[in-house]
Amino acid sequence: MKLSEFNLKYKYKKDKHESWKPCEIIDGLYQGDCEDYCLSLQDLVEGMSKYKLYYCKSPRGRGHCILGDGKQFIECGYQRMEPKEFYIKKGYTKIKKFFWLDVWYRKISTKLFGRALFIGR
Repeated sequence: MKLSEFNLKYKYKKDKHESWKPCEIIDGLYQGDCEDYCLSLQDLVEGMSKYKLYYCKSPRGRGHCILGDGKQFIECGYQRMEPKEFYIKKGYTKIKKFFWLDVWYRKISTKLFGRALFIGR
């Protein structure tokens, strides 16, 4: 699937309990929050599987998940690849790659318990 196709079918939906899984399909739309969007891009969109999950603080100071390679990123709000400087100018801070074990743990705990159990951050 192309990024433009996915974005047309994506709708932001806040989690009741933090969960780390690809977007659910509801009423024909991929629905989920920031990490669901990033995980779906990795699984469904051509060329996105090479990118890694990053943690950052949003301009509102909340934890946020974005997808990128350290130089360029994409997230559920802007829905396009932009250089790191773009996000910094928009007020995103503390952009750091998630440790692979942290991502794995959040995905597994979502499968087992229906929500992500946190081990840091």
